[in-house]
Amino acid sequence: MRTFKETTDDQLDNFSPIAQSITDYVRKHWDCNVKPKGYKEFIEDYEDFDGMEETDFDGLKNDFKGFNDATAATPSFPIKITLANTAYNDINQGRDTLDTLLGAVLGHGMMVGAERGRRKALKSLERIERTLEIYKKHGKGDEIKELIRGIDFDLEIIKLDLIR
Repeated sequence: MRTFKETTDDQLDNFSPIAQSITDYVRKHWDCNVKPKGYKEFIEDYEDFDGMEETDFDGLKNDFKGFNDATAATPSFPIKITLANTAYNDINQGRDTLDTLLGAVLGHGMMVGAERGRRKALKSLERIERTLEIYKKHGKGDEIKELIRGIDFDLEIIKLDLIR
């Protein structure tokens, strides 16, 4: 196991090995035969993209009480683990069902973490902007010195969030 500091940007950007390392570890230390409900029957006569039209995507989204992590490039968590997507990943892509589930869970967690970091950085930047506006108006005094200390603190938070 390596630290984030030892990890290159390319390694962090390549999702497949990240997810695969988790899947391999879980498989080694857990008894796993994870499949969605109804999977065995669903794949008996599976053909490419079976089940996509029949899937109630809106119903699945309404069942999931977590965050919507969909982007332009990837569907939301409940869509990633539908019978149709799981079968496609298994049969057409060679990813077994555990890969699909853990990849979706990991991806969802990564989106939540990215959003948290983004919000912290934005709050710090907003405080810096407000402080600079006050400095422009008043330019001197103890109040400004205190605000400058606040800016320094906010910059350290940004560095910690972004640099680790």
